[in-house]
Amino acid sequence: MKHFLTNQLVPSRALCCPILAAIVSLTILSASRTNAAGVFSYSLTTQNDPVAPGHVLEYDATVTNLTAGTQSVRLDFTVPKYTTYGGAVAGTARAYDFGTVAPGASETAKLLFAVVGSGAIPPNGTVIKLTVTDTARQVSVSRTAIVQSMPALNLQLSSEQGTVAPGGKFTYTLATANLSGSSLPGTTLTATVPKGASFVSADSGGVLNAGTVTWSLGTLPVGANVQVHATFRAASASNTPLGPVNASASDSAGHITRASDTRVVYAAPFFSYTLTAVPDPASPGHVLEYDATVTNLTAGTQSVRLDFTVPEYTTYGGLGAGTARAYDFGTVAPGASETARLLFNVLASGPTPPHGASITLYPLDVARGASVSRTVVVK
Repeated sequence: MKHFLTNQLVPSRALCCPILAAIVSLTILSASRTNAAGVFSYSLTTQNDPVAPGHVLEYDATVTNLTAGTQSVRLDFTVPKYTTYGGAVAGTARAYDFGTVAPGASETAKLLFAVVGSGAIPPNGTVIKLTVTDTARQVSVSRTAIVQSMPALNLQLSSEQGTVAPGGKFTYTLATANLSGSSLPGTTLTATVPKGASFVSADSGGVLNAGTVTWSLGTLPVGANVQVHATFRAASASNTPLGPVNASASDSAGHITRASDTRVVYAAPFFSYTLTAVPDPASPGHVLEYDATVTNLTAGTQSVRLDFTVPEYTTYGGLGAGTARAYDFGTVAPGASETARLLFNVLASGPTPPHGASITLYPLDVARGASVSRTVVVK
């Protein structure tokens, strides 16, 4: 059982519910505990950076138990300035308690912060920093996001592989879009090779240098959406966790956008996950259908639930972008597959998606830290 030590609403177990570079730091706060960082690995990522006032900023905190025994872990944090968390204002102390985590297992917390959209709105360029701390082991990890009311560039990072096998390959799709009203010259896209993995290949002219893959995209016309791919290989040791992929796109005018993501490593995963989307491209005013399929890979009955956040430019059952929802498959028989049909209405009025915008869905198996994602272009 996972315990949310906040007053944030928790989805039910049924169908429901020109600026700074990104900063990621893993800091050992004290050396008083021997090998404190060797009990768990910690990852903090976000997909929507920059974030606009009035929108939801999602941080995903993933922990992996590196030991041979069951471990308990809790992450403490303070609600960042210019945000609220489940109704709690900036400066409020909160925590996410994962409870017990099995040996070698990973689990993820979806931490949703509403960026202030009225009153004391954060100005463009404001840095929103979240630090989560394993107080018991005196380890913390931090990540920042930038506030931008109308970003010119957008970057979406997605992967169709929910889990990675030791020594296995995994591929990311990086979609860079020009959401402005003019061409963006000198556009460059980068992605780091995640810790615990090696570079395999990149298409569309991607070049590896000093642990970073770089694509020179040139001038992006208005409404352009360029998608490239990078493939990596996880270390062969089953106890080597993967660090996050940190990606960013920028142009010669100083616009920048970022995204980050973490895959988890399992020698014997409980489930496989697939995600398809129709139609692609999508159109404003139409329904975008994502089909999420889970397959039980074990010899016993397993329960599974996928949590997700309603994507930008869509509604789900009348609920707006940034709303936390979930689909509970209940129990799935050994070897069986089940599919959830998730229907999203693409906005046709108000903040309609610009031509070339990306819509990405990130269903997450919170209990196992596994996720799958897919990006659709709006035209």
